[in-house]
Amino acid sequence: MHPMDFEEFCWALGNRTTVPFLRRRLKSLEPLGSLLTTINRQVRSYMVVGGMPQSVSEYVKTKSFLPCEGKKRQILGLYRNDIAKLAQGYVARARVVFDSIPAMLSHHDKKAVFSSLGENVDRSDQFEDTLFWLSESKMARLVYRLESLDALVGFKFRQLQG
Repeated sequence: MHPMDFEEFCWALGNRTTVPFLRRRLKSLEPLGSLLTTINRQVRSYMVVGGMPQSVSEYVKTKSFLPCEGKKRQILGLYRNDIAKLAQGYVARARVVFDSIPAMLSHHDKKAVFSSLGENVDRSDQFEDTLFWLSESKMARLVYRLESLDALVGFKFRQLQG
């Protein structure tokens, strides 16, 4: 299961007009006008609640952010338990990486700094198997930084060939 996107979040709240309105305005390059404040509020609510269905469901019921935080913490606890059960040989490293994701994403450049994971850690290849496991288990989504679109095209071509 994947997290809900903003449109699905709006649907859960019974709002079927915001996203089509945004699409029309973006396509025609028209300004949002006085609705900008309302749409910003909705987007911020989505960012705080997140896309986890249980958290969204709690928000729909209570219209409060506090119960959503409890649900999110509960879900993250279940993920940590799954790491302990399933990440044979990777438990310690997987937990360290998983627990450090929010801190890494809070930096302005949004990149993983592996030296922040512990002493004597300076390269991503020391965590390559752990990152692969977290990605395959769908607990994390890896996004690779590219210097140019040519790098992406070459990467995709190599994937298709072999």
